[in-house]
Amino acid sequence: MSSSDEVVRVVACVIRRNTTIDLGITFRQDVVNGCLVIESIAGNGLFAHTGLKLDQQLVKFNGHRCFRISKSKLEKTEVLLKQAKGIVTIEVQTPNLVVSANTREITEHQVFTIQKATKSFQLGLGLEKIQTPQDSLRIVKVSPTFQKVLGLSQGLQLVSVNGSPCNVNDIESVHEQMRQAYPLLSLGCIATAINPNVPAEGAAEKEAAPEKKEEDDENLRVVACVLRANADLDLGITFRRGVEDGHLEINSVSKNGFFGKTALKPGLRVIRINGHRISKKRMNQAVALLQQARGLVTVEAFHPSSKPPVVSASNTISQRQVFCIQKATKAFQINMGLERIQTPDDTVRITEVSPTFQKVLGLQTGLQITKVNGEKCNPLDIDSVKKQINDAFPMLILDCTASIVVEKKPEGEEEEEEEDQENVRVVACMVRPPNSALGVTVHPDTEKGCLAIDFVDKSGLFAHTGLKAGQFIVRINGKRVTQKNLDQASGLLDKISGRVTLEAISVKDPEASSERRFLSIEKASKKMQIDINMGAIQLPEESQPSLRVLEVPATFQKLLGLLPGLKLLKINGTRCNMNDIPSVHTQMDQAFPLMTLECIATFLRKKSDDESVGIKEIKISTNDEETKSGDIARVVACVMRPDPSIALGLTFTKDIENGGLIIESVAEDGIFAGTGLAANQRLKKINGKPTPKRKLDSALESLHQAKGRITFEAESLTTDPNSTSERQVFSIQKPHKKFQLGLGLSSNKTDDDAAILKIVKASATLERVLGLKQGLQLAKINGVSCNANDIHAVQKQMDEAFPILSLECVETIEKVDMTLKRVDSDLTAGSSIPTAPSTDAEEEARFAAEAKAEEEARIKAEEELKQKAEEEARLAAELRAHEEEEARLQAEEDARLKAEAEAKAKAEEEARIAAEEAEAARLKAEEDARLAAEAEAAAEAARLKAEEEAKAKAEEETRLKAEAEAQAKAEEEAKAKAEEEARKAAEEAEAARLRAEEQARLAAEAEEARKKAEEEAKAKAEAEAKAKAEEEARVKAEEEARIKAEEEFRQRQEEEARLKAEAEAKAKAAEEARIKAEEEARQKAEEEFRLRAEEAARKREAQEAKEKAQEEARLKAYQESRMRAEEEALLWEEASKQADEEAKKAKEEEEKRKEAREKRISKSREAEKKFGAATGGGSGFGFFSSGLNDPLIKVKEKKEEEDDLMVPPPATNTGLGEMDEVDDLIRAAEERQARIEKELLDLVWDDL
Repeated sequence: MSSSDEVVRVVACVIRRNTTIDLGITFRQDVVNGCLVIESIAGNGLFAHTGLKLDQQLVKFNGHRCFRISKSKLEKTEVLLKQAKGIVTIEVQTPNLVVSANTREITEHQVFTIQKATKSFQLGLGLEKIQTPQDSLRIVKVSPTFQKVLGLSQGLQLVSVNGSPCNVNDIESVHEQMRQAYPLLSLGCIATAINPNVPAEGAAEKEAAPEKKEEDDENLRVVACVLRANADLDLGITFRRGVEDGHLEINSVSKNGFFGKTALKPGLRVIRINGHRISKKRMNQAVALLQQARGLVTVEAFHPSSKPPVVSASNTISQRQVFCIQKATKAFQINMGLERIQTPDDTVRITEVSPTFQKVLGLQTGLQITKVNGEKCNPLDIDSVKKQINDAFPMLILDCTASIVVEKKPEGEEEEEEEDQENVRVVACMVRPPNSALGVTVHPDTEKGCLAIDFVDKSGLFAHTGLKAGQFIVRINGKRVTQKNLDQASGLLDKISGRVTLEAISVKDPEASSERRFLSIEKASKKMQIDINMGAIQLPEESQPSLRVLEVPATFQKLLGLLPGLKLLKINGTRCNMNDIPSVHTQMDQAFPLMTLECIATFLRKKSDDESVGIKEIKISTNDEETKSGDIARVVACVMRPDPSIALGLTFTKDIENGGLIIESVAEDGIFAGTGLAANQRLKKINGKPTPKRKLDSALESLHQAKGRITFEAESLTTDPNSTSERQVFSIQKPHKKFQLGLGLSSNKTDDDAAILKIVKASATLERVLGLKQGLQLAKINGVSCNANDIHAVQKQMDEAFPILSLECVETIEKVDMTLKRVDSDLTAGSSIPTAPSTDAEEEARFAAEAKAEEEARIKAEEELKQKAEEEARLAAELRAHEEEEARLQAEEDARLKAEAEAKAKAEEEARIAAEEAEAARLKAEEDARLAAEAEAAAEAARLKAEEEAKAKAEEETRLKAEAEAQAKAEEEAKAKAEEEARKAAEEAEAARLRAEEQARLAAEAEEARKKAEEEAKAKAEAEAKAKAEEEARVKAEEEARIKAEEEFRQRQEEEARLKAEAEAKAKAAEEARIKAEEEARQKAEEEFRLRAEEAARKREAQEAKEKAQEEARLKAYQESRMRAEEEALLWEEASKQADEEAKKAKEEEEKRKEAREKRISKSREAEKKFGAATGGGSGFGFFSSGLNDPLIKVKEKKEEEDDLMVPPPATNTGLGEMDEVDDLIRAAEERQARIEKELLDLVWDDL
């Protein structure tokens, strides 16, 4: 194993008391790699001596990755580094590490440094010695705190502590090294990884050897786990999307890659990566995450069998499973329990597996190991098998066999396969993403009135649902396909998106009494469950019991046609075990993303033209009778949606025939759950406005973005028009638990003396928002029947209902005869006619009276129609005004509620922020107190240590001084004794003659010396006793001082503990007081909110009453003005009639005058003729007969017409005879001729 002295990874953790302390490290930005690079490290900074070096790249800061990030995030990281406080952890790496191309095992030198708070601080590492070519220490245990903070992990080799090598033969000395290291503890470790570019020893020989015959890949499952130390190393594996089913498959596996020595092969279908299941939608994301994975990388793949599995006599199917794992070191062991089992071919069975390998590899007990790294196992020698497993390095491959138990069919039961002569019905409900292919090709069949399926794509949306070519689609999203809407339905298949439900049939035998059904639904999530109650039931006509569906939710009954009584055969092609109902539920729960139920439906009668048939009914006794959703004729639901990101929990389908929206499903955890809305209800109104018939996409888009109060009004599609009553549900979401509706109820008696509850009062808000009106009969509250004899209990029911209050009411419909009486023009039909003979005058008078009566009747009918049209127009205008007023009030109410909700949310947010700040301040104070206590404890420990060291030093100095004094004294005494003996010898030799005299003197001197020695010995003894007493006193004083200091320290600690307890008690009391104050404030706020709401409600009621009075006054004024306008119109009509009559009379008079004028002209001409005959033709009146009379006649006639317009005065009778009349005529003729000549001259002059 080759190694390098270059340190690859350094993790340093220090404590920064406050932000004023300099970290002692600066960085520069590396924009190319998107990281920070160490620029300088101060020698007296916090990160000095931690192993950090210049030009190393910052990878993580306090556990957050800051490598390969944007420039803005780099700047933000620099700011966070400067503002960091408390524990500061940084992880760096050496850039551009060069790996030897010939090195099989790559070693990474890693350094982990932490600043110890106290000298007694310990990491709590577990170490063990491992046998390698160079013995080393391995970390086998790390506390979770240091795993998270430092990234220390098991398996690392410990080589040094603070730069000093570790003694692998004395683990206790290594622990002592770590205990003595203070204030910084630096651990030098080695991590081992495998270089995939270098083959293992003997690999060339194995590759050169002839390849053995590969095992059969049918029904093969492979789990491979490798160790990837760096994300830059190539995995050596590529993927592709499967051609047939679109799943993720392995495209290629490089022999020199990480997965090259595993059992993964091209063509295997990938099931899981790192334990996460791979779906078709997340393939690209899964592959991208796999390329960036670091550490353990696990890939699970599967090769399905192309042939039917062979079931043995013991009802088991054999499956080959291969488990591959890369060992970190050669000494790495997999703790497994093995045993020999007696079979025709003795095998080794796994009896015990550690939870880690169960989770990572999926190893389970009961698996039979057949090979280890391609070599067969000896079941007679379990120890040799374990040795094979331990010696396998670097890759361990376990080839196992799993036995899967299958259900044994009851005796006499034959396999029920789909036959060509069997009727089939397929109902498939799938979710179609936008702009995706449906995968079904159809053409209209006009003869049968449905859509014929031409082709079903095997990789399309409806693959594996049972849809096949040759079947006929009869329904799309529940709507029947007929000959009238064939083209529309065919075009709909290309445009429809979202949830798509297709129902197709294949009729082989019209007289058959049963059909096979395939019911498929695409699950939205793996946790989605379908609550189906089933049981094994034997019908009278059956010879043995079968698995039958007993109860099904109404949603799936209408969506899939899954009805009680169906015989359940298979789930996703796997037969159901009717003797184990829980296993069937498990099958349904595990079916994902598609669940297909194969059933048999038996009919009570033969099929008619309509393919809907009855199913044999299995009655199930229940105690509670629930109201079916189909009995509800109308539902009004009002909920609050504070944020558009909150899902409505509703899905809709478009009504192809009538337009509009139909509710497809209601989520159980949605905001409309429990409001009475159910599938197959038509959405009639949204927030009081009618649902549009067309342009539904924009309506749905606005609906998904709606915020605040949302009100839906829906009606049932199966309402009985002849019913005399209908059930209605009114649901509203209460803003808080104390919210009250303010309904007035009364208990009444029916004709059969039964008690019922009626609503006698409803607030204007409820009338406007929900349409809740007086006179409705209250039946249930949130599905629970009401006690009509106890109104207080009913009010309590409404008060306790939270958050949804649902009122189920019954409205009695009174049938009114709406037949309009036809106005007959013959008003005299059937009247008695006088039979007495009448004269012509009477007959004319009778006809005139009848004509007048008919005319009056016609005029009256027209007037009534006109008044009716005006009344309808007025009512329509009033209705529009009322709707506009309601919309305005609704907008004001929504704005008020929105403002209140925002204010409440803001107050709650401010309270939460204040609480968080208080909590943060409290935690900060506790942390500061803890750090201060630790600092004081460290200072106290240092002081006590200094005192101990000073005391030991003083004692040592005193002892050395006493020993020196004693030695000097002994030397002085020896010297004095030697001198004395020499002197005595000299005196004896010099003065022999003076012996006698000297003896007396010597005796005297000896006596004096004796006395002096006694005095000196006594003084010495006294000095020693005094010194001993002083030493004892000093020791006693020091002991007393030490005891006193310890007592003071203990008292101080007790005092600090007491003060800390009091502070905690005060903090707790303050926290409780704060919580209590917040609760009181919240209650007070709620009470104030309720009072304000009540006050606002009263004001609104007063305002509504005022507006109602103003509206009534306005309507009254409008009605008066309308009546005045009608009167003026009548007067104008009478005036126009009168003018018509006067014009008619004038016309008649004009005709009379014209007749009189013609008569006069004829008389005058006769007179002229008579006058001409009497006077001859040569008189001066020749103008009457000459050719010049033409223009004159015209002028004359014109003038005569003007004269005739004036009624001539009546002629007086003068008594003259005929000659007088002739004279008068002559005079008149002359005057007229003169006037005509004058006019003629004027005309000629004008022409000139």
